[in-house]
Amino acid sequence: MKKRKKILLIILLLLVALIAAVFIILKIAGNHRSNPKDIKTYATTNSFITGKIEQIAHRCGAGIAPEESLLAIQTCLNNPNISVDIYEFDLRLTKDEQLVLFHNSTVDETTDATAVLGQSGLLVHDLTLAELKQLNVGANFTVADGN
Repeated sequence: MKKRKKILLIILLLLVALIAAVFIILKIAGNHRSNPKDIKTYATTNSFITGKIEQIAHRCGAGIAPEESLLAIQTCLNNPNISVDIYEFDLRLTKDEQLVLFHNSTVDETTDATAVLGQSGLLVHDLTLAELKQLNVGANFTVADGN
């Protein structure tokens, strides 16, 4: 019986401690709110802040040059008729742990991997950077008119 009372007393003390901790946390949290008068605003044209995104270069401008290539990015950057707010691209890790821009996990769709490496269905993460550099990333690229 004595042991039971001791256990009940410990449980009661733990409960009181928990309630006190919750009360203290709520009291502290309630006093740490920003004063709306202290909020500063700044003029910006940043489309992420203004919410006015107009043009996204999907796959870094895949329709104007081979997708996710430096040529596609440079074409978007250097063409005065193209205004891009966001460049969307995918980063992948090679077998030798190098980061590369590549949309698909396999290299077949956009490159000449089957002809160069003699295999189809190769994954980016199964190839080294040196092996990827052997491939033509624009081998299968066509513009809107089919050329």
